[in-house]
Amino acid sequence: MAPVSDRPHRNRPSHGTNTSLPYPLVRWTVHLAARRQLLSAAVGLALIVVAGLVGWAYRSPVFGALALVVLFGSTATYWLPRRYDLHPDRIEIRHLFLMKTVSYPLSRYRAFYRSGNALFLSPTGRSDGIARYRGLTLFLPNEPDEIVRFFSKRFE
Repeated sequence: MAPVSDRPHRNRPSHGTNTSLPYPLVRWTVHLAARRQLLSAAVGLALIVVAGLVGWAYRSPVFGALALVVLFGSTATYWLPRRYDLHPDRIEIRHLFLMKTVSYPLSRYRAFYRSGNALFLSPTGRSDGIARYRGLTLFLPNEPDEIVRFFSKRFE
């Protein structure tokens, strides 16, 4: 079956890896749930309680299990670790549990904004409106200076 359009979508990540450099400039791993273990335990317990209430309300353990899967799946970014590989021309994000690597070309982005322990890469040069949906959020390690320096030089 032929695709509807042969044009690549501008905001869709390219899957796989580009091998322009065999090694990244910077590599870091982020596991948000491990950073705040007490909060993670409380939220995990709340997810289990909500899923149990759904199962009890519908008198079906299948609905309870389904609710747990949906709740976990919708918050998987928080629960599962990710590895970031920063190359001169792209950023690769590897979801360690899913064994999936997604590569985003840096030429797509025009500006970056730092907010706490995260960087937001904006394709429009702003961090509002539609840019929030088209941009990319990178969660930073405990020592983010080298990464922030890289993006500061890139988007001068």
